[in-house]
Formats: sequence, structure tokens, C-alpha cells
Amino acid sequence: MDDEQLEHLRLLAELDGSNVAQVIRDAIVAYTDRQFNDPAFAARVEEANQRRLDLVQKFGQQVTATSNASKVMAASSAD
Repeated sequence: MDDEQLEHLRLLAELDGSNVAQVIRDAIVAYTDRQFNDPAFAARVEEANQRRLDLVQKFGQQVTATSNASKVMAASSAD
């Protein structure tokens, strides 16, 4: 099952409130579970999570730097 087929199944599951939707959801969960047990997939997920954490940390540093710069500018203009 490729990503396009998986997305198609997800859309069908959202549209249909019947037992068919539950079967589709179960198939998606089973597919996802198999993917997570694949070491290569797990490594890709871990890399993506690390990139996301790095971006969050970088953003936090930029916010802190901007905040500090604003405080310095406010202090110097108060003089």
C-alpha cells in the first residue's frame, strides 16, 4: 500500500460512518504498525522528529534574542 492509497482510504473512512469505515481505519492502523516496526521507517521518523526539535530550539533562540534586543533598546531609550 503506498501513501496515495493510504490517503484515499483515510478520505473514504472520513466520509463513510458505516462498518466499512471501521475496517478501513483498522487497515490503516495495521499498515502504520508495520511501518513503525520497520527499522528504516523508524529511523526516518526519528530524523524528522530531530529536525522538528532543532527548528523549535532555533526559533526559541531567535525569540529570546529578539526579546533581549527589545529590552536593551527600551533601556537605552529610557536613558
